[in-house]
Amino acid sequence: MSIDPLTLAIVLVFLMAQAAAALLFLALGHPQERGIKHAGFAILSQTLGAGLALVFRNILPATLVIGLGNALLLGGTCHLFLAVRLFYGRRVSFWYPLAAGALVGFAFLRITFLQENTQARLALASLLLGVTALAVAWEFSRKSRDEVWVGPRWLCAAVFLGFGLAELSQSLKLYRMPTGVGPLDVLSISLPMLVAGLILYAFMGLGLALVLAQRLEARQQRFAQSDLLTGLSNRRGFEAYATRVLARARTQGQFTSLLMLDVDHFKRVNDTYGHGAGDLVLESLGDLLHQHLRERDGAGRHGGEELTVLLPDTHQSFAAPVAERIRQAVEAMEVSWEGRIISVTISIGVASTAETDSDLAALFQLADARLYRAKAGGRNRVVAD
Repeated sequence: MSIDPLTLAIVLVFLMAQAAAALLFLALGHPQERGIKHAGFAILSQTLGAGLALVFRNILPATLVIGLGNALLLGGTCHLFLAVRLFYGRRVSFWYPLAAGALVGFAFLRITFLQENTQARLALASLLLGVTALAVAWEFSRKSRDEVWVGPRWLCAAVFLGFGLAELSQSLKLYRMPTGVGPLDVLSISLPMLVAGLILYAFMGLGLALVLAQRLEARQQRFAQSDLLTGLSNRRGFEAYATRVLARARTQGQFTSLLMLDVDHFKRVNDTYGHGAGDLVLESLGDLLHQHLRERDGAGRHGGEELTVLLPDTHQSFAAPVAERIRQAVEAMEVSWEGRIISVTISIGVASTAETDSDLAALFQLADARLYRAKAGGRNRVVAD
């Protein structure tokens, strides 16, 4: 039984429109997720372009089909690539899809060879679509912090990879075809691309919806384990992170160090300036730790004005200088409150698995004892042994 390419093209355009509508509807309920909204508009642009180029190619003027159709299709694909980047918090510039669409439309209408040679035009369009689809697959394959299961993200990566490879295969076949072939021969080459497109857009709305659900679930888990004032982990979140790090360190034979930090004379800050000023001091300390720690390090608010920092794969001899740099940075920090400058110092106790059991409770006990010595010894100092 033969498959009618036009029927497949109509079904493909319908699925694209359905995916665009689903994403735009989803964006209404999550207005903060700008990537979802842009993905919906990007697929809507692709839908209009595919409708002009595939379904109405023998009905509408060639200018619309060749120029506007391909401009919308390729510009929409570039827009989709940027929408995925935006969704994951990566840098974007939406001038690129506009420029890509305008350039393709101009080239297909003004370059005589492309305007007159359907085969060459389709080969170039397939090449550009394939490369952009592979770029989208790459964006989905990159690790994301906001997820609890990688399955939906890899599903999206897989369908875009398949579509991109199908487009590149079609481009190569069109390039190798002898010149002067008829329209039916060209359409027969498009069948793998149409089938790949059907699979892609059948999963598109579902895949992105699952990715969004994973993102929201991971974000809720992170908020449940975060201290809203400092932006650091709360005690529960920090202990969960530290338990994972220590278990991995025991398996791999690595050292782990713990810093316990306490704000000196914090009660005096609250009594002198008010609790709002005390909150600002803790918030500033959270920002400072984010700036001075590695991405793999963990920091949390242990309670009140006491903070904790875990340094994976770090011996005590390296942890002490880190603690000293943090102490100096806090001492140099100036917190402005109602036109007045609040000077802050901290005391730090350092403990390492190099000198105690690879157990979180033992690390806490040793670091806390050294923090007590730092405060008893005059404050604004680090005790590491």
